[in-house]
Amino acid sequence: MKKLPFETETAAEAQWFKAAVSYGKRLSSLFFNPDLQWSQKLKEISRQRIMLFMSKINVGVIGVGQMGTYHAQIYQKLPQVELCALCEFNDSRRKELETEFPGITLYKDYKELLKDTAIEALSIVLPDNLHREAVELAVQAGKHIILEK
Repeated sequence: MKKLPFETETAAEAQWFKAAVSYGKRLSSLFFNPDLQWSQKLKEISRQRIMLFMSKINVGVIGVGQMGTYHAQIYQKLPQVELCALCEFNDSRRKELETEFPGITLYKDYKELLKDTAIEALSIVLPDNLHREAVELAVQAGKHIILEK
C-alpha cells in the first residue's frame, strides 16, 4: 500500500515534510504580495529554497540537565540541525558532557555562548526563575529561541 505524504517512517522525514509545508505557505504569500515585482518574487523564492534544502541551523542548548540533554540528543538526530554548543553551570556535569557530546563547544556562562555569532537558535532549558534574563539577552543577541517550561 502506498504511503501518504504525512505517513512518514522517521522523525527526520516528518521534520522534512513540515518544513516543505511551511515553505509552501511562504511561497503562496510571496505570489499574492502586490508590492513585489516578479523578479523580486523569484529571487526570494530561490533564496528560500537554498535556505530550506541546503543549510543547517546552528543551535545551542543552555541548561543541560534532564530536559536539556533530551534537547541536545534530538538536535543531533535532526538532519537540518547542527548542535554547536552546550552551556552548563555545574562543573561536574560539564565534565560529563565532554564525553556525552564530544566535539561540542561547552560553556559555563550562557552570556559567553550568546556572543557566538555562528549560533542561530537556542533551547533555553533553565529553571523558571532564570528564564527572563536568559531570554532577554538571547533576543538582544538576535537568536531564535525555544523556551522549555
